[in-house]
Amino acid sequence: MGTKGRFLTIFVTSIFLMLAIFTAGCAVFSSQVKDVKSEDPNRALFNHWHAICLNVDDEEVDHFAAEEMSKLTEPFYDDWLSIFMCAQSKSDLSYKSLAWAGQLSSKFSEMKIVAQLVYWKKITDDDERLQKIFQYTLYKMYWEAESFKEWAVVTKFANCETYNDLFLESLSRMASLANTFKEWKCVYDIAPKDNAIRKIAFYRMIGMVKP
Repeated sequence: MGTKGRFLTIFVTSIFLMLAIFTAGCAVFSSQVKDVKSEDPNRALFNHWHAICLNVDDEEVDHFAAEEMSKLTEPFYDDWLSIFMCAQSKSDLSYKSLAWAGQLSSKFSEMKIVAQLVYWKKITDDDERLQKIFQYTLYKMYWEAESFKEWAVVTKFANCETYNDLFLESLSRMASLANTFKEWKCVYDIAPKDNAIRKIAFYRMIGMVKP
């Protein structure tokens, strides 16, 4: 093998060796990040109190467990959601934990859960803090929505006088993404009777009906 051949062999071998080291390093780093919560000394205590909340049928005990959990958690969405589930319904911790869950939600599915919890809670609770959490979460969902189903969720939650502009914008996004008869039926059902989009949805559905 000539000098150029030997040099090329050494060069290629070096590249593969560097890639192998880099890949191994990334794997170790990823594993370390994944285990941050499991290695946290407070994690065992958090899980302990959470287990008590789940297994003891006593509202005061559950709330006490939630308070202890709130002292041990880092800013993790699922932790604050668990705290909310354990806290007494009209306690400061209940609103605080739901607000944290809303702020820490990063996926549309997480935002939807927070919005739904607020929606249900507002049925029997008119605390203004709920309205602020709902508004913040709803607008996060608005910026995150992409698919027809996601826009349908935003439209459903915005379907009230307070968020009329957001409702109409979300409805328009639904119409722009609708393709199937079922999707146009969804648009038709949710659109106001005097809205042009409702008429468009009606004729779209007619056009899809086979003679």
